[in-house]
Amino acid sequence: PEPVDISPEIRLSIIETLISIDCMLDELGTRTREIFLAVQLEGLSYVAAAERFGVSVTTVKNHLIRAMTRCLLLVEN
Repeated sequence: PEPVDISPEIRLSIIETLISIDCMLDELGTRTREIFLAVQLEGLSYVAAAERFGVSVTTVKNHLIRAMTRCLLLVEN
């Protein structure tokens, strides 16, 4: 991607948001955090995540629902 010139205020807001998300993910528990990051950052499919973590696709979906719900609550606040 091309570099984007952003203001110091927006940069600070982005950093604060990322820190808040990181703290929120820490509160979810290790497995939920790992599954969330694998799907959202690594781009794993639900099936691939289920295989990696040795759980069902339904379990992966449940972990993602938990994590996404927390993310939405974080954004609302």
